[in-house]
Amino acid sequence: MSYYPVGQWAPWVSESISGMTCLNAANAASARLQAQREQLTRDWKVKSFYRVEDMDKIIDQVFALLAKAKDDVTAAKNQGSFTLKSSEYAQWNEVTYQILARFSDARVFTQTIQNAKAKGIKVIDAPGFQNWVEKSLMSVEGAVEVIACMKAIKPSIVTNLETIYDASRALGSFIKTLVEAVIAFGQAVANVPKTVADLWTIMKWGTVAIGGVWLYSKLRR
Repeated sequence: MSYYPVGQWAPWVSESISGMTCLNAANAASARLQAQREQLTRDWKVKSFYRVEDMDKIIDQVFALLAKAKDDVTAAKNQGSFTLKSSEYAQWNEVTYQILARFSDARVFTQTIQNAKAKGIKVIDAPGFQNWVEKSLMSVEGAVEVIACMKAIKPSIVTNLETIYDASRALGSFIKTLVEAVIAFGQAVANVPKTVADLWTIMKWGTVAIGGVWLYSKLRR
């Protein structure tokens, strides 16, 4: 892990102090994350069917990234000197909202995983899972860009960002190992609701199990 000692600036911070615009500083700070996300997209092989344990691990990794990004951008805000009406505060507010939205969106996956585990189901049909992961990583990039634009950024926050870079790389490495889950004829598969609204409708009326359950024997007859 390539941490910068307290008191020593990362290269992109030194450049921003030397006169880079906010946009240039933000782009420089998030470039590595963007490259990692684009590589993750190229390496993603699974189209729909995931093993429960794989989805569980990916969600844990993404949640850790989102939480770290939220903590770091809040720490940067608290160390700044801007007012509630400043553009920096507006940027912090927006990126924080985006991160919280990604946590909320994940409910369709976490609830389906919970239901699948309770029923002993090993495979989940989740065609929208990749999109959620990629949107989450984009939210993390947004947080890093906001941190780069904030005034009075301190070396300790720069050091913390290295943890985000390393966690993103670890997530990409795991994604690269994933393959489509093999489904036996007649095997039960949990189906992720398309939206959070669908999830709450299912939970409210109790008409079907969360996420639904169907048999692979019904497919491609």
